[in-house]
Amino acid sequence: MPPTVKRTNSIRDSPGLESTRVNKRVKKTTSFQVEEEEQSDDDNDGDRVPDMEDSQDITIGNSEEEEHMEDGDSHVNDILKKGPRRNIESLGDVDFNKMEINEAGTISRVECVNFMCHKFLQIDLGPKINFIIGHNGSGKSAILTAITVALGANASATNRGKSVSSFIKEGTSAAIVTIHLTNNGSNAYRPDIYPERIIVERRINKEGGSPYKIKNKSGRVISTKKEDLVAILDHLNLLVNNPLTMLTQDMARKFLSDSSAEDKYKLFMHGTQLTQLQNDFTVIRESLSTASSTVKRKQEGLSSLQVKAAEAQRKYEDMQAAKEVESKIDELNNELVWSQIIRKEKERDANEKQMNDLQQELDNIREAQDHYKQQVHTADTHILAINEEWEKFRNELNPDEDEKNQLIQQKAELEVQIKTYTTDLHEINSQIKVTKTARQSHQNRLDEETEKLAASSRLKRNEITDEIKKLETTMAEEVVKAKDFDNKAQELQSEIAKLEEGKRNLEREISRHRHQREEANKLKRDMENQRGDRMRAYGHRMPLVLEAISKETRWEKRKPVGPFGATLELLKPEFATVLEGVLNNSLNAFVVETFKDRELLVKILANFQIRNISVFVSDYDIFDYSSGEPDPQYLTVLRALKFNDEWVKRQLITTNKIERMLLMHDRQEADDLMYRGPPRNIDLCFTKEGYKVGGQRGMKTESVDPYRGAPRFQKDIDRAISLEHNRAQEALKLENEKQEEYSRLIRECKDLEQQKKECYRCLQVVKREIAGLESTISQKKEALKEEDPIDLNVFHDDIKECDEKIKRYAGQFTVITNSLTLAKEQQAEIKRKMHAILTREANRRSESDEFRSKVNKIEQRKSAVVARLEELNVKAQTIKIRLEKSKNLWLESSRMVESWIIQSAEDYPDRIETNRLPDAIEKEIKHYEGVAQETEERHGMTLIQAQEKVFNALKEYDEAKKTISGLLKVQKCIRKMLNDRQEKWEAFRQYISLAAKSYFGYYLHLRGDDGSLRFNHELKRLEIRVATGDQYSKGSRQKDSRSLSGGEKSFSQISLLLSLWQSISSPLICLDEFDVFMDAVNRKQTMSMIMNAACDNTSQYILITPQDASNMEPGPYITVHRMADPDRAS
Repeated sequence: MPPTVKRTNSIRDSPGLESTRVNKRVKKTTSFQVEEEEQSDDDNDGDRVPDMEDSQDITIGNSEEEEHMEDGDSHVNDILKKGPRRNIESLGDVDFNKMEINEAGTISRVECVNFMCHKFLQIDLGPKINFIIGHNGSGKSAILTAITVALGANASATNRGKSVSSFIKEGTSAAIVTIHLTNNGSNAYRPDIYPERIIVERRINKEGGSPYKIKNKSGRVISTKKEDLVAILDHLNLLVNNPLTMLTQDMARKFLSDSSAEDKYKLFMHGTQLTQLQNDFTVIRESLSTASSTVKRKQEGLSSLQVKAAEAQRKYEDMQAAKEVESKIDELNNELVWSQIIRKEKERDANEKQMNDLQQELDNIREAQDHYKQQVHTADTHILAINEEWEKFRNELNPDEDEKNQLIQQKAELEVQIKTYTTDLHEINSQIKVTKTARQSHQNRLDEETEKLAASSRLKRNEITDEIKKLETTMAEEVVKAKDFDNKAQELQSEIAKLEEGKRNLEREISRHRHQREEANKLKRDMENQRGDRMRAYGHRMPLVLEAISKETRWEKRKPVGPFGATLELLKPEFATVLEGVLNNSLNAFVVETFKDRELLVKILANFQIRNISVFVSDYDIFDYSSGEPDPQYLTVLRALKFNDEWVKRQLITTNKIERMLLMHDRQEADDLMYRGPPRNIDLCFTKEGYKVGGQRGMKTESVDPYRGAPRFQKDIDRAISLEHNRAQEALKLENEKQEEYSRLIRECKDLEQQKKECYRCLQVVKREIAGLESTISQKKEALKEEDPIDLNVFHDDIKECDEKIKRYAGQFTVITNSLTLAKEQQAEIKRKMHAILTREANRRSESDEFRSKVNKIEQRKSAVVARLEELNVKAQTIKIRLEKSKNLWLESSRMVESWIIQSAEDYPDRIETNRLPDAIEKEIKHYEGVAQETEERHGMTLIQAQEKVFNALKEYDEAKKTISGLLKVQKCIRKMLNDRQEKWEAFRQYISLAAKSYFGYYLHLRGDDGSLRFNHELKRLEIRVATGDQYSKGSRQKDSRSLSGGEKSFSQISLLLSLWQSISSPLICLDEFDVFMDAVNRKQTMSMIMNAACDNTSQYILITPQDASNMEPGPYITVHRMADPDRAS
């Protein structure tokens, strides 16, 4: 059984009446103001330090605020003399409805999913003071751990685990922690990107990394880099690794119970960031030492560079004599360059002429294409108009439909009536025969009784006795007959129930076949409309939508792409049906790059009354998806489709994971493959028959819901229309068959009902006969006793009754015969009307065929025009290729001419018109170069090389000299700045210590105690001295904190924390189980001190305690969160 999800009970009552007391606050003892002393060295103003070889980068921290402070020792005594201005025993003096809060940097919400003991936790924090209370094990400390981990800290900073993966709830593979930070006011971080709120989400995986997502208020992911998170936290001054502002449960217990003087000093240095500054100064000193070694090494090589430059200068002067030969060579080189440029210009002009001729031919073809496209557009317009008229004709209500249904129903009813009348006539005939037989029996009895009256009394008695026996035998037979009729009636009722069930099944079958027929006819009409334009498969008005998209000019980026199905082709037609069902609405979707474009597209779709079309918003990112594909031998949905748009392919990969959907022909093979274990990068498998194998909820096989719209992968529309027509006819045939069978069941049910009525009637007759026999037997027995003569009038009465029955049956026979004749006449009239209706329906089908014939004729003319247009397209494509090639040649020759002219502008800017060939000029250049070669051999280099050598040597010497000078100036400046900062760091440490001492004494004085902080910066120790209660009033000496009681020690440590908080600035302060060692009195005083301290700053407080917070009245700035009790179920 999964553990119960724990939730917090957030108490947010409306604040009560404002306190009438004046909110008095103690002024701070000291005022620190930091100013910058701009220092500059006159020697390096405006100098640029050149890049140096073997030099290291020296990073110097920004020192925009350097502090100067007046002596504040006298403030301590002043505060003690003034006395407390707030009553520490009551919170009523504090107006909690008028607190200052930070508009940026506070935490408004914490969400945990599968984190530590929480399956899901969401807690909304107030902007000022938050109490989180609950019993042990309810997950209070997990909230502080979640804040620390989500804001970039590692697991060791929480003292709750060795790695962040240990925070994942047992039984799950990942945890998600989300923090909502406020981002308002003047200190907001990039409010244009993060308006009002910054959402930081960290996913912790058991295996792999723990990535971040930084989102804005709308949930859009802005960044996934930790560097951006660090920048946000730096801007908002959130220090999750600072033990002063994020005091965890273990740190709080250690600090409040057994922290040493060295531990307190480390906490002081770390919390005030003095340790970080000291470490930065050490790094700067090491960098200065490295830079000094580099400067010394460069100074040693400076003299050799000076000698090298002088030697190069001497050689250059010796080679100046050969300058005249070089001048002649330079003139010839100028002529050679321009002769080559002139030849290339002639080649460029020829290419330009060929390009213009091809462009003219292409323009002529485009005019012809426009003419044919206009004809195609006219044909499409005509087809659209005819289709709309055709659709309107098809959508017109059939005036004969209701009458036809009524006639069919009346026909069935008349058939039942005729059958009933015929049955009634047969029954009347049978009754007449039975009645005549009974009359004859009564007549025979009358005759017999008349004869018996003349016999002797003895014979009469014997006859009565025999008659009684016979009557009793007959009555026994009638009882058996009555049971038989009752059993038969029950059997008939059972058969009737079966027929009724069959009728209900047939009604469902008839409804299903009717629905299939209507669906097939609608699909056929949609595909007939699709003949004119394939886009109609995505909606009747989709061509108009695409035209509106093309004409729209307000798109911010790329125009929308879609429908997706129009940009792809199916390479495996046998999978068309299953892919229609799997991709379904995704084939109708569009994609845009911005939300504004999405709104514009949705409006266009709404204007054309097209609904339920998905519009995705995605950057144009053609990412690499190959790592997510399976092995090449598997056919996936991605490999079964050919995409004409790579952006659409990425959208289907992102939304539908088509690279992970396997397609197989045989269902059994698919089952075997997936049940053995899916191949690499395969999530689902679909078969050609439309089955899905495997999935997220276990390995199972189920059918894919079929797609009910017009086919979007179908190319042969006529064949698809024919298939749908056949499907409609088949459905109609099955519907008629089921309708006939339904009528047959109605008739059979009527027959059985009649038989059942007959059985019950016969049963009643038999019962009456049994009753009559019982009465006769009783009378016979009485006659034996009385020996009275038999009354013959009884027989006369029975004969008379039979005659009356025969007369009544004859009248009923006449009435039923007349009704049967009338029913047959009505049946003939219905058949005549049905024939007329069928004739009119045939005429409507003929009119529909005329519309189809018109569309086919226009389609034929359009096909001829399209064929001619295709020929022109092929010809235009060929000319485009030739034109592009010619244009490239012209551009290449033009660029080469321009490039050569630009290159020659530096060395040979003067154009020379010459008809000489380059070969002749090069021959003459070689002659003069031979003369110059002799001079070069004497000196071992050319004049240019000598000039370059002199220039490089002098440049190298000057740069080295400037570099060394710059480095010396930089080192001097850095040493001076470092010394200044070291002095100010020590002064700042002294000022922070003094402020902590003042506040510590002040907070103890509020309780009626006395105390002091003793800083020893050389031994790195911080000791607490406290005189409590009467000791202070008697002037006793102060005691070490180790000799105090548990509550007094905790109170003094809390006073130290409050003193340090007042010395630093943090928008967030968290304490976990700070009152664990306190009794009720100390805890109440401590809470009062924390609440009073909260009024003096804008920080947000998160206070976690297992104690009750009933004395805290919730309000707009005080929020109490009560955690649910832990689930103790095993």
